[in-house]
Amino acid sequence: MGNLPVNNVTHCTTQKLNYDIVDAKDINIFIVDEFVYPRLLSKIKTVFSLSQYNFSILVLTDSKASKNIKTLNLATIDFVPWDSLTVFLFEHLINSLIRDFEQNQILQNLAHYDPLTKAANRRLFDDRGNQIVKRSKRHKEPLTLILFDLDDFKIVNDTFGHEIGDSLLIKFTEIVDKCKRDTDTLARLGGDEFALLLPNTSSDNSKVIIDKIINSLSKEYILNNNKVLIKASIGAVSTPAQPPLNLNFQSLIKSADMAVYEAKKVKGTSVHYVSPF
Repeated sequence: MGNLPVNNVTHCTTQKLNYDIVDAKDINIFIVDEFVYPRLLSKIKTVFSLSQYNFSILVLTDSKASKNIKTLNLATIDFVPWDSLTVFLFEHLINSLIRDFEQNQILQNLAHYDPLTKAANRRLFDDRGNQIVKRSKRHKEPLTLILFDLDDFKIVNDTFGHEIGDSLLIKFTEIVDKCKRDTDTLARLGGDEFALLLPNTSSDNSKVIIDKIINSLSKEYILNNNKVLIKASIGAVSTPAQPPLNLNFQSLIKSADMAVYEAKKVKGTSVHYVSPF
């Protein structure tokens, strides 16, 4: 590959494109002919959520037709005519796409992640949730949504100050992050409210993750030389292996909210499960 920082090259048809082909920890570049490009765009929108656009696209075109080619928001795309392509130009374009991708990732992080905890924000959470609901209905997979409301957070803020309050939010994020899987999405919805989205996860399997989180929350943590116990009211809702066709993400959130309300009736960290289906 000459001067290109390339680790692997994979040949793939648009039909076989899926999330497993893309390396989530590295930069991925799709190289595609302009006639295949529309099918690639359609497949990308079906397979990936906005936050999973960790790739760039190089389109090889007919120079006369390139002006009419559609682009994709939040993905780095470049075009080059077949008849002008040389080895030097190819290397230059790939390196340029890598630099543009890295800059684009910075902007995406600002748009999709909470600046304090680095958890997903509400916008990304909603996008992932809608995508996962569609996938669950298409592939007949269960899914679980967990909401967390941190108890006595205002008391911690008033007693120890906002700096300790911020440290508590960060520590809670770290605790949940260690208990969840790579495929799960942890989001901060605002203030002391968090959500955990578990794709392809039944109620029984979700309880394993929830038990890990509750066990971790049972310990005291030292935050800036202060002992703090993090308590949470937890509400969980799971769909069956064959989710109903009228299922939507907002209905899941409402059910999980109701579960949190019930969990709050118990003093200290507690969890309430609902099965509305």
